[in-house]
Amino acid sequence: MNSFSRCCRRYTCLADRFSDSQSAWPACRGELLALRWQDINFEKATLQVAQVIELVGWKMSLKEPKTERSRRSIALSTRVVQELRHHRKTQAEECLRLGCSRFELVFPLWDGTIRNPNNFSKQFADEAAAAKLPHITFHGLRHTHITHLLRSGVPVHVVSARAGHSNPTVTLNVYSHLLQGDQEKAAAVMDEALRTVIKDR
Repeated sequence: MNSFSRCCRRYTCLADRFSDSQSAWPACRGELLALRWQDINFEKATLQVAQVIELVGWKMSLKEPKTERSRRSIALSTRVVQELRHHRKTQAEECLRLGCSRFELVFPLWDGTIRNPNNFSKQFADEAAAAKLPHITFHGLRHTHITHLLRSGVPVHVVSARAGHSNPTVTLNVYSHLLQGDQEKAAAVMDEALRTVIKDR
């Protein structure tokens, strides 16, 4: 199991049943905590980033993402869809036990209300420390996700779209150090191609 998978598995156990959602897409905490069940299409295995939490002081509100690129559709893996289905079932059972209606949010507080992003970040840090994990913030998992995709050869424009960056240039500016070996790889590919051509003459 690679370090990214270990990180996501540990995170799954930590963050109060937040499933594998940060491995689903490189989410900002405001996107994850604002996610609604209606934003997830289980049949098509996609989710829509349709709203975010705005935090001003201690006042929270839900609003549309700032840019068109932020309002995006994310393809989900089979495993993540399964985890979300399980989470929905568990949440519905908890609602039934509490005698309340089904929650709108995917990751609310116990009573269905919005989680405060700052409290969530603190909870995540506290539980990570209690589990004796290497120091990593929730936002750090976003960077881990993007790094893993780029190092795995996923095209920059695809990674940029999943991350909600305004354009691929932003992704390149932040993560260009991960792609420094691409010039050498390109040269090696062309070298091999030329060797094949010369050999076939």
